[in-house]
Amino acid sequence: MIKDDHGLADQASAPFAARVAAVQRAIDSANRESGGRTIYAPSLTGSLDAMRAGIEAAREAGVGALMMAPMVSGVSTLAVVAREAGVPILAHPALAGATRIAPPLLLGRLFRLFGADATIFPNAGGRFSYSPDTCAAIADGARAPWHALAPAMPVPAGGMSVERLAYKSDASSPFRDVTRQTLFRRDDLAGELRYFEVAPGGHSTLERHAHVHAVLILRGRGRCLVGGTVHPIHEHDLVTVPPGTWHQFRAAPDAPLGFLCMVDAVRDKPELPDAAALAALRVHAGVAGFLDER
Repeated sequence: MIKDDHGLADQASAPFAARVAAVQRAIDSANRESGGRTIYAPSLTGSLDAMRAGIEAAREAGVGALMMAPMVSGVSTLAVVAREAGVPILAHPALAGATRIAPPLLLGRLFRLFGADATIFPNAGGRFSYSPDTCAAIADGARAPWHALAPAMPVPAGGMSVERLAYKSDASSPFRDVTRQTLFRRDDLAGELRYFEVAPGGHSTLERHAHVHAVLILRGRGRCLVGGTVHPIHEHDLVTVPPGTWHQFRAAPDAPLGFLCMVDAVRDKPELPDAAALAALRVHAGVAGFLDER
């Protein structure tokens, strides 16, 4: 699905009817050539009369979906559009953050109640994210059985990509609420630069390996364990993790922790601590309390 940016309306530089027809022609052509099934969701804006005119223009162009922002146009308008459009409706969260309604209720359930077929929300790890728990609750609210209401499709957004998905998804790695992106990898430089984002209260895996880490804190605050010492960390701090050194990064309970990490392009796999290694770490002052935090 390709959608309009929610800032597109009926500007003179891109009139709605002409834009929708042109984009839909391009998508139809690409689908014919590739055998794909891409659909287009233009953004409906303005008064209800303007939206009805937009629905008619979209219908004439053969558009397969529509998008609107219920907190801008009103949930009653969403209900009318959902009833009259005849195509799936994406609900955009613009201005939803200005309300005092819990996101799982507003984005997950109320938009669905008023007729949205899909609900867009700023996902954990994106540019302006909710916590992973809040995102999971939004998705559950959109999909859970609710009398005769059809489910709505959760649409994680806000700068999301495959690279922003949580790293180390296997259950053997004891991390929490961490995403990782590879920014670049150059074999001629023998290095790889990555960005980690740890949600408030989250932490990276406690591990060690034969290669060195060079870490630059970009935002937020927290603490890190390097060897037998726990250090407070803040924006612009530099952390060097020597080879063969146990280490872990933890975000503060009320703030995220974002950092760049430079590693070898070709490197060994991390080693997790066994019971003996954990016991040896715990003898250092402050380390036991750090490891036991939840």
